[in-house]
Amino acid sequence: MFREFNAYNRTFSFVSAEATNTRMMGVVGVVAKFMSDDGKWIIQIYHLDYESYGIDGYHMFVTEQKTGPLGGLSDEMPEEILTTLRGVTGGLGGIFVPILFDEFCYLLQSAYQVDKKSIDYLVDFEVMMPFVEPLTVQDKSFVKRVFEKLRPAIINDEAIINYFMMRLFGCDFEAAKVFLMDTFETPEAIEQLVNEPCTLIKNTIVMLEDGEKRMYRASALVDYEEKYQLLMFKLTVTPQKGIDCIILEDQLKVSSIEASFNLNKPEYMLVLHATDAFFERRFERLNPEFMKQHYRSGILFMEFNEDNSHVNENPYYLNGDLYAIYFFTTSGQLVIGSFSKEHINEIDRIFNESGTYDDSVSFVCELRTDYPVMYSFAQSAYDNIFEFLENYQF
Repeated sequence: MFREFNAYNRTFSFVSAEATNTRMMGVVGVVAKFMSDDGKWIIQIYHLDYESYGIDGYHMFVTEQKTGPLGGLSDEMPEEILTTLRGVTGGLGGIFVPILFDEFCYLLQSAYQVDKKSIDYLVDFEVMMPFVEPLTVQDKSFVKRVFEKLRPAIINDEAIINYFMMRLFGCDFEAAKVFLMDTFETPEAIEQLVNEPCTLIKNTIVMLEDGEKRMYRASALVDYEEKYQLLMFKLTVTPQKGIDCIILEDQLKVSSIEASFNLNKPEYMLVLHATDAFFERRFERLNPEFMKQHYRSGILFMEFNEDNSHVNENPYYLNGDLYAIYFFTTSGQLVIGSFSKEHINEIDRIFNESGTYDDSVSFVCELRTDYPVMYSFAQSAYDNIFEFLENYQF
């Protein structure tokens, strides 16, 4: 297969590539290295989405600096490249694993098929078109090898079911079928269970029968953007082998109020006041992997867990991969929220030991609410958490 391309009046040949082991989450970060005969390196960084957006992130750097044999976050990369790499892939919750050239091409090709228009606004991506089109047909064993390489260890039946349901509702059927046993009859039938991409926001699993094969009922709360549904599935799982039966038993329409009630859990908060006008800027520079969102009354940063172990939990929550939320308001407040009291305690300890309380922020108080409020606060017109809570309708 074609292994080189021309750019900047040079021919660059493929050297190595790595990908995050997050394929079963529907997104993968990839870093690839190419080198020319005169010692120039090209480093490419990708963000690949297999549900809706295709190749939705692409950065290409030319450098002469030695970058080491692999491309993971711990490598000796130039600072600009490392910062970009952390920003693109640092929130995915996985680790980098080496991939072969044909696996690299397959990841690009299969993401490209999700949305071919996704490359329209990617600068300099035209040099990669021979890698992504036409689609290289791969056999089942190759595809399974890629998926096995790009997923963490499956430690329980709940993880099998949760991963399967996530991929199913994202209409990422190629990944969903990986969890089906070879004896599963007509695996294409699973594509009839979901007719449009949607999001699994909670999944509760109950064991019905134990034994050599185990039967479960899964109650999946699903977000269709403009509506919610509760879908009831019965699944049979053979441990270490996968799913060999799935039946859609029932589906119920759910109001937004009922959905919110299903998702309620306590939220813990630190309320601080920024005493240094440049703290927010330094905070962003030091944490490029945090997801950033702008709102009318401030800027929100989201910190994700280092892995996706929340998929092993029952019930599964979509936001279970969230470590903490940092909201810098226009009034100077910094409100930090988490669903874990341990996370809040750890952030408090880090701020204390790093001197952040001495140099940049002052402590105001700690709060606990029975319902999640941080996102509602960020989306509101309030820039003060206390005024918001006084007027918030629980």
